[in-house]
Amino acid sequence: MARARDRGFDSATGDVIGRVDADARARRDWSSVVMRFFTDESNAQWDVIGGFPLMTDAPGWREHEKKLRKWAVDRGGRETGAVIGQCFAIRRTCWEAIRGDLLSDRRDIHEDHDMSAAVRQAGGRLWLSYRLVVEGSSRRYRVPPWRNVGYALGGPRAAWARGDRKLFAKQAFVVLPLSYAYLWVIWVRLRGWDPETERWSLSRFREGSGEGIRNSPFVD
Repeated sequence: MARARDRGFDSATGDVIGRVDADARARRDWSSVVMRFFTDESNAQWDVIGGFPLMTDAPGWREHEKKLRKWAVDRGGRETGAVIGQCFAIRRTCWEAIRGDLLSDRRDIHEDHDMSAAVRQAGGRLWLSYRLVVEGSSRRYRVPPWRNVGYALGGPRAAWARGDRKLFAKQAFVVLPLSYAYLWVIWVRLRGWDPETERWSLSRFREGSGEGIRNSPFVD
């Protein structure tokens, strides 16, 4: 995926480069949120803007959306150490500055963590906006947790590969245990969840629901 990102970003011609994954659908105001942010002179110190995915086929997504709307009004956003790959935009000047420092050949790390770290190490700053939202898929979390161990390890591996020992310690000893626990919780919730009726049932959990499905729901 990192190589595909690199090729696409290298081919882009605009001053701002945006990315939305194949398993996500940008909201109608997505590009306007990005451009308003980067054309506002008061945001000149920010090089990257990231957003949030709403897993609209998972339980609780409407409540999550309400929280994002409230936070968008109350806070707008905050500085962050990393953005998620399926929802962000970056200044072309920043991309060109970090392009040669990316670890795109490493398939065992999270490429968005790698890019975010490269931005920080180059002196750049990342903003997390509560207004920037994509509708995403829960397909990653429908995979049993024991098959998602490699995915969970992607963050610590990226921090170690970039030589950030402080971040590695945080990722390995704080984020990783919490993330793996979350994988179990969300897997249980999704396994018994029917997105059409929006109900969870024990019978559906026993049967399984889409376990191991990895294709995008937005691509025919």
